[in-house]
Amino acid sequence: MFSLIKGLLFKSLKHKAGRKVADAVIEKCVEQGMEYMRGRGGAAPQKTSELDGLIVGLNNLTARRLPDGQYPIRLEHQTLIVTIENHGIVSITELHTD
Repeated sequence: MFSLIKGLLFKSLKHKAGRKVADAVIEKCVEQGMEYMRGRGGAAPQKTSELDGLIVGLNNLTARRLPDGQYPIRLEHQTLIVTIENHGIVSITELHTD
């Protein structure tokens, strides 16, 4: 009986910890994306449109639970490369095409 209760408690705590980590990752992604967009400058309507596109793109990437790697997000005027490790976004960089 004790081991059953112990097992259920462990699963519950593990599930809660996983959700906290996922929430922290998403919060960090949105924060980093907004910081990136703020630092770019430019017209306000374009910023809002690209920021919305960035948020939608990041949500789509995290929802797919993709393996580690680099994935492109195409916005109206640029392409960003999102690096994913351990099912979390670790960096967002602009793709420069020459």
